[in-house]
Amino acid sequence: MQLIKTHHEKPTLFLSLASEGMGHATRARTLIQHLGHVYDLHVFCGGKVYRYLKDFHHQVHEIPYVKLSYRNNRMSLWATVRSEAPKVVSFLRRIFQMARLTRRLKPVALISDFEFISSWSALLSGVKVISFDNMHLHPYAELDDPNPENQKAAKMVRRICRVNLPIKHKVLVSSFFTPTLKQHVCEDFFRYIPCSVRDEVLLRKNKVSNDGPVLVYQTSQSNNDLHETLERAVAETQLSFTVYGSSGKGTAAGGRIHYRPFDDTAFLDDMAAAPFVMINGGHSAICEALSLGKPILAEPIQAQYEQILNGIYLEKLGVGLGVQKLTAAHIKHFESCVPLMQRRAAQLDVVDTEGMIREIRRAIEELSPSGKVPRRMGQKSRLLSPMGTRALAGLGRR
Repeated sequence: MQLIKTHHEKPTLFLSLASEGMGHATRARTLIQHLGHVYDLHVFCGGKVYRYLKDFHHQVHEIPYVKLSYRNNRMSLWATVRSEAPKVVSFLRRIFQMARLTRRLKPVALISDFEFISSWSALLSGVKVISFDNMHLHPYAELDDPNPENQKAAKMVRRICRVNLPIKHKVLVSSFFTPTLKQHVCEDFFRYIPCSVRDEVLLRKNKVSNDGPVLVYQTSQSNNDLHETLERAVAETQLSFTVYGSSGKGTAAGGRIHYRPFDDTAFLDDMAAAPFVMINGGHSAICEALSLGKPILAEPIQAQYEQILNGIYLEKLGVGLGVQKLTAAHIKHFESCVPLMQRRAAQLDVVDTEGMIREIRRAIEELSPSGKVPRRMGQKSRLLSPMGTRALAGLGRR
C-alpha cells in the first residue's frame, strides 16, 4: 500500500482541544490560522468543536471527550462519572492509538488546550507538551478568593489539572487577569500570555453601541430559573433581553425577551449592541465581551470553580460582577453600575493576538530549537505507514 507522507518542508505540530463548550473552538481558530502557515498542523478534538473546526482546517481529527452533565445550572460530578464511565475502555484505546500515531508523525511539540487523551499519550510517546489554557492558574497562582466555602471546589480544579495533563514541559496561561505566582514557580516553566479573540469580534469594534437589548448567553440549558428571573427584571426595569443557549423559545414579556437559536453572526451583532452581557462565566465569552467594552454580569455554573473565579476577578477589575444565584435585584443593581463599568472595560486591554502567537512560537522553539524532532522521538523518515493511517482514521471511532 502507498505510504502517506507528511509535509517535509514543515515540522509537524499537534494541537488538541477540550471539546466541552465552544470557547475552546473559537479561541483555537485564530491559533490554527497562524500556526497552520508555519507547521504541518494536526488538530484533535471532538463533538461540536470538531464539527465547527473541520470547516476551517484540512487536518482536524475527531477524538472522544468527556461530556459534562448539568442539573439546574450545576455541574454534576457524579452524573458525569455515571454517564462517562462506560467510555473508559474507549478512552484508553484512543490514548494508545494516539501514542502510536505520535511516534510515527514525530511532532516537534503537542499544544494541549486542557485535552486529556493527547496529554496521556505524550507519556507513552515522549513528545514535549505545552499546556495552553486558562485553567492552570489554579495550581500555580496565588488566587484571591474571599469565600472559604470555595476551597473544596478549588482543590478539585487543581486535581483535575494534574489528571488532565499529567506531563507538562511549558505552561502558557492566557487570562484576562494575572494574579501573583506561587514562589516555587519559575518563569522558564510558567508564563502569562495575552488573550485573543476571533477576527469577527474585532471587526465589530467599530460598530459598538449600547442601545440594544442585554445579551444573555447560557453555556447549559439547565438554568430552569432564568426565565422567571428575566420576566421579573422586565417588570422592574426598562431593559429588554436577547437570550442564546437557553431552553426558551420565541418571545416573552410583551416582546422584551427574545429567545434565539444560536447563530454566530447574530450573536456577535447583539453583543456589539448590548449595554452589558449576562453569561455563565466562561473565559472565551468574557474576553470577547471585554474586547468590545461590555460589562459582564456572570452567574457561574455552580460547582464549576473556574467560572466562579472569573466572576470574582471581574469584580476586582471593576468591569463586572459574579453572583451565586441571579435575581432580578442583581440585574437592576447592575444596570445602575453599567456606565462606570463601560468606561473601565473600554480601557482594559486584554487582547493581543500577535503577542499570543509570538509567545506560543517562542515556547515551541525553546522545546525544539529550529523545529527539530526531540531525540526521544527518534530520527526516522517522516512517513505514516498504513498502520498509522488506520490509527489516525480510528481515533474518532466509538
